[in-house]
Amino acid sequence: MQNKRLLSISPWIFAAASFLLLVIISVFALNNYKREKVFRDMVLIRTGKAVLNTVSSNTRIAMRSGMLRARFGTEEWLEDVQQIIENSKVNDDIASIYIIDFDGNIVASTGKRATLDQIDTNTLEWLKSDSFSQKDNHRIPQITIASEEIFQIAQRYNLVRRGRDGPAGEMGRPHRMGPMNNVHRMSDPQNSTDRGTAQDKSFYLVAELLTEELNKAVQKQFVQIVILSFVLLLVGAGGLLSILTLQGLKGTQSDLQKMSEFNEVLISSMPLGIIAFDKDGIVQSCNSCALKILELTSFETGPHRAANIPSEVLSVVENSYQGADYDEISVPFKTGIKTISVRCVPIMGPEALVQGRMLILQDLSTQKNLEDQLQRSKRYAALGKMAAGVAHELRNPLSSIKGLALILRSRLSEDTQATDSANLLISEVERLDRGIGELLEYARPEQLRREVVDLEKIIRNSIMLVEGDAVSAGTKIIADIEKPLRAINGDQDKLTQVLLNVILNGLQEMSSGGTLSISATQQDNDSVTIRLSDTGSGIDPQNLEKVFDPYFTTKNEGTGLGLALTRKIIEEHGGSIEIEDSSTYGTTVKIDLPG
Repeated sequence: MQNKRLLSISPWIFAAASFLLLVIISVFALNNYKREKVFRDMVLIRTGKAVLNTVSSNTRIAMRSGMLRARFGTEEWLEDVQQIIENSKVNDDIASIYIIDFDGNIVASTGKRATLDQIDTNTLEWLKSDSFSQKDNHRIPQITIASEEIFQIAQRYNLVRRGRDGPAGEMGRPHRMGPMNNVHRMSDPQNSTDRGTAQDKSFYLVAELLTEELNKAVQKQFVQIVILSFVLLLVGAGGLLSILTLQGLKGTQSDLQKMSEFNEVLISSMPLGIIAFDKDGIVQSCNSCALKILELTSFETGPHRAANIPSEVLSVVENSYQGADYDEISVPFKTGIKTISVRCVPIMGPEALVQGRMLILQDLSTQKNLEDQLQRSKRYAALGKMAAGVAHELRNPLSSIKGLALILRSRLSEDTQATDSANLLISEVERLDRGIGELLEYARPEQLRREVVDLEKIIRNSIMLVEGDAVSAGTKIIADIEKPLRAINGDQDKLTQVLLNVILNGLQEMSSGGTLSISATQQDNDSVTIRLSDTGSGIDPQNLEKVFDPYFTTKNEGTGLGLALTRKIIEEHGGSIEIEDSSTYGTTVKIDLPG
């Protein structure tokens, strides 16, 4: 839930961050541009002040020198001032230097204003304005000279200052420098004879500087700032995109991890065993169902993992290269023989290349057991029908034969040989009748009389019933019964019949003496396991699968229905019976009964 909320809010956060970054970069660029303009103005102000100070100081020096040489006329002073102004225009960035009176008349000038007699109205109004009187003595006006932007700086200016004893320089008239073309004559004709008029009059000294080069520098700097800002914006956008990409990557990794976990859970919960091999034949994964089928508690990593797998299973992988990709195999385990279906499927990669192989395992043991039980049930049904017919057809004649034999024996009491023959006939009729009874009992579906029974008591009573036969055969019976042994729900008579059948079979296998061991243990699933082991000659391995078949026997006497009837009774109780044989150490019968 939190991840979904984060994903829904994140685009707005990144949009706000991008906007904030753009604002910061814009403010940064604007401040840098303003700072460059302020720096330009400072350079222009310093340059202009330097020009004004140079003209002013050189003019004073020249005036003092002229006074000493008795050059007191206004024309002489103006010629000197004109020369100083022209000498002060030391580079092309100085557009004009000129001196004007309060009426706007240009008294002396050089540069782009040299041909003018009257200053423009805009400049004159600025000089007379309050802003100029408050020492704001520079500006960049909205005028151009020869299509070039200029910077104006000005100051009030006196041609000469009086000393305490009058004008300086009473020592004679200095050498004239010749007429100056750019010297503008004063309009008053008395100026040439009046020494003090020009000296007492105030003027404006104005310097005009060209701003083109500095503007180009500012513009160049502005372009650099814009480029730098754009680069920073790209870097910031790249960073934001990287964050978005990383977030998307994390989201993708999270989705892939969830998908991987889901696939692992899906494979592990499948009712089929899955074993995956890479192209080198190394096992890469094995789900829990495969471990259960193969009765492996764990599966170790490493190139030798396949060593834990039974060779019968691995043979299917080898056979799959020859086209045989399916087989049903029987594999021996500690718990018994299992029937397993194995299918080998190739794992296809890009361009239809085989990247490995996958084994799909299914335990068919239960299915096979059910099929066997179904077949036995069918046989039982057929046998029941046949037994009913046989019993009806045979028992009536047998009863007549037995009755006639009894009459014959009673009449031949004095003939011993005839009496013996009659007795043999009667016993054979009774044996045949018992066989028919066993057949009917085996084939007849009978309802169990279930009740809570004490297995320990049943086992000990059964031992007591055969104890005489065991002593006479020289056989020792050992009972090992776990206490307390859980009581089960079953038919006491039928269970006693089962134990007697198995015990008698064991005693018959040890006609020359031996030991019969009987144990009963409680299992974790509340079932009870009974083991009956003898030290007889054992069972031929080829007969293990046949011992529970009806009418199969290796004895000279017997019908072969004892173990078949025993298994029928156990299965009716929901249990199982099996033979654990060793031809050297005798036979062990294992009976499992549910609680």
